Amino acid sequence: MHVLSPSRPSVLILDDYPDAAEAVALLLELAGWRAVWVDRIDTATEILRCERFDALIMEPHLAAGEASQVAVAARRLPPAVEDDLDLAHRQHSQRRRDELRADAL
Repeated sequence: MHVLSPSRPSVLILDDYPDAAEAVALLLELAGWRAVWVDRIDTATEILRCERFDALIMEPHLAAGEASQVAVAARRLPPAVEDDLDLAHRQHSQRRRDELRADAL
């Protein structure tokens, strides 16, 4: 299991909108975080099974489903991991909501 480093916290970013995810990852890396970005729910879930993160940032509504599935998986982790994990949902921009609606039609 990955051991958390107090000198360099880690974050898993789940977002299927590359511009937003890359911007968030870059800002966090500049602030000293190790950022891992993925765009698929199944990939995020698998990574969480194998590696421990300090934080999880998720786009709540992905084109392929709801990120809440990943939050549920994160909550099923052993208590020592779950207690240390901070969850955050990034708010949708109006443009992103419009894109999701157009994709659904």
